[in-house]
Amino acid sequence: MPILQVKELTKSFDNLQVLNGINLCVNKGDVISIIGSSGSGKSTFIRCLNLLENPTSGDILYEDNSILEKGFDINKYRTKVGMVFQSFNLFNNMDVLHNCMLGQTAVLKRNKEEAEKIAMEYLNKVGMGMFARAKVTSLSGGQKQRVAIARALCMNPEVLLFDEPTSALDPEMVGEVLGVISDLSKEGMTMLIVTHEMQFAYDVSNKVIFIDKGKILEEGSPKEVFDEAKNQRTKDFLKRFKLLV
Repeated sequence: MPILQVKELTKSFDNLQVLNGINLCVNKGDVISIIGSSGSGKSTFIRCLNLLENPTSGDILYEDNSILEKGFDINKYRTKVGMVFQSFNLFNNMDVLHNCMLGQTAVLKRNKEEAEKIAMEYLNKVGMGMFARAKVTSLSGGQKQRVAIARALCMNPEVLLFDEPTSALDPEMVGEVLGVISDLSKEGMTMLIVTHEMQFAYDVSNKVIFIDKGKILEEGSPKEVFDEAKNQRTKDFLKRFKLLV
């Protein structure tokens, strides 16, 4: 059974249709890169999966239960399907450690000692343990994003959603964040990643989807999408990128 299923998902903002009948199955351990031009609907799609945007029609199933059903526990769902944003979304009035503890104590009802222990475990995992007491405002972009990933991991998610996690970073910071995500993929974390980093998508994903004008035009393994694309629009998009295969 897929962990997530997306069925005929649409999303409109007033008269603008941004998503137009998206279908996708996500199995445990999948690392799915979502690629496409700016404005193609990628970020709207990933935000719908976490109900940061409400779909216009269609359905999203988590472990065979519709997340759009009345009475569905959205807060509990968001602990299982975590989100990492391009702009980090950390609390600037808290230090690094308390950013990673807050969700644990408020939502998972862990006590402070347990929350701190788990927070330190994941901060060390992403190479940010030594910054536990640092102010968020003192960190570089790459450091903030690694803290944001640690914070998401503290909730013990089954799926992680990444919305262009490196787009707000200076080029020299990109590698450290992609390295953390790559390590998570090797450990079997289920992830959906909206990204413009094509080499990363090729190297790390087991599945790539190309979205254009709100539709999935191409879906398959990295080799199938990057090397053997069937759709001309996909070929035109990818010819700008030189990959090391």
